[in-house]
Amino acid sequence: MEKARVYWFFGLSGSGKSTLSDAFALRLNDFGQHVFRLDGDELRKGVNKDLGFSQEDRMENVRRAAEMAQLALTQGFTVVASFISPEEIHREKVRSVLGEYVEMIFVDASIDTCRTRDVKGLYQQVEKGNIKEFTGVSAPFEMPNMEELRISTDGTTVEHCVNVLWEKLIVSRK
Repeated sequence: MEKARVYWFFGLSGSGKSTLSDAFALRLNDFGQHVFRLDGDELRKGVNKDLGFSQEDRMENVRRAAEMAQLALTQGFTVVASFISPEEIHREKVRSVLGEYVEMIFVDASIDTCRTRDVKGLYQQVEKGNIKEFTGVSAPFEMPNMEELRISTDGTTVEHCVNVLWEKLIVSRK
């Protein structure tokens, strides 16, 4: 097993970031890694509950998360994070804080797939006009241009995706 790293999963709401990152974290744990999980939704319930969704607040949300990941990394934890990180400027902030220790993983799913997985009812709220700025619909999501790995979750299983990630991020780098 390699040294501690940060695996930063990003993509649209409903793309499978949290599901996939949770499964990947379990696999890492099964192989002896001490894993620290960071999830955007969870942080917004506590540490980042004072932040909204303006450009400045989104940047601060990502900065705080990256700083928390850095702290966990210095304590020897492997960090698995899942955040929408909608714009390249947000992903650059993560890279600037975490440097060579971060692996950016774009969890790619079509907007139609994301709508079908809408467990929180957010896409329905957008359609009703209750949410004005929603990433990928009425607010921007910039396709990544520097991600280390892109994984499509359209029409595939979580297990298959974890196996692909494991091969590319762990096995092939030994």
